[in-house]
Amino acid sequence: MKRYKILTLAVLCAGLLLCGCDSAEKQTDESSTADVAEKATLFYTNGLVYENLYDAQGRVTERICTDEAGNTVQRVLFTYGKDGTYIKECDNEYKVISESFCTPEKGTVYTHIYGKDGEFRYSYENGVICEKTEYKDEKPILSTVYDSNGRQTKSVSYTPAGEVLDYRVYSYNDLGKNTQVDVYDGKDILKYSVVYEYTKEGYYASVTTKNGDGVIISLSKYEYDENNKQTAELVYKYKDGVAVSYEKWVTDKDGKRVLEGSYDV
Repeated sequence: MKRYKILTLAVLCAGLLLCGCDSAEKQTDESSTADVAEKATLFYTNGLVYENLYDAQGRVTERICTDEAGNTVQRVLFTYGKDGTYIKECDNEYKVISESFCTPEKGTVYTHIYGKDGEFRYSYENGVICEKTEYKDEKPILSTVYDSNGRQTKSVSYTPAGEVLDYRVYSYNDLGKNTQVDVYDGKDILKYSVVYEYTKEGYYASVTTKNGDGVIISLSKYEYDENNKQTAELVYKYKDGVAVSYEKWVTDKDGKRVLEGSYDV
């Protein structure tokens, strides 16, 4: 947890540095940590010491973090170019842990985070995440796409070989509630859909599952009391698209979900 906080702080500090770049810095040629540092600045937070090194243009080229015992915890390297700023977080042996690219106009464009078990890649538009992909052995495992409001609009699962296994497409109403999830296989064939309906108070009214042909295969309806506390769930059983029976699950006085009984439609 401590290391995660350090990583988060480093990314935030990097963003602040980038936002502080003036127009003159944006027009300079590429420079890196190879430039001779002119000065150093120390600052402290949560018992950690951060030292900033600067290039001849007064830009931070390296940030070194040490703990209370003087041990190096992390290093963040900054490389500047006309198109933006590249930021790499490294461990105490300069092994890259994460890297990002930022511009003064768009903020963070992408971030890659590396770990023992894989890699995470984040893409952003106007400072809002638009896609996140997890990799293992340089092959994608799971990818998630977001809209401009940060809502998940698509998720893709991959096979160990990196091919599309299946994917889900999410739909929303004007209130931002998820109204439908369509699940497709790797050949773009609809497998099934889940449709959500809500009460006027915004709680689930029903959840319907349909197969790829649009035939209902299951349905759950929900009942609430005057305080909008769920009191019952009706779980319908279908045959050839027709409801034949349902189970009524209720909440007892102890708050447990119990089966009241099974009924024919």
